[in-house]
Amino acid sequence: TYVGKLNAAVKLENKSVLRTEIEQKLKQVFDPRGVFQ
Repeated sequence: TYVGKLNAAVKLENKSVLRTEIEQKLKQVFDPRGVFQ
């Protein structure tokens, strides 16, 4: 259904946003000076 596809897209979007935030936090922890960018 259309709503099902919409919900799936929102979940995917949330996952990618969450993963980006996690990656940023990991970079701050392991790479505070921005060496590996």
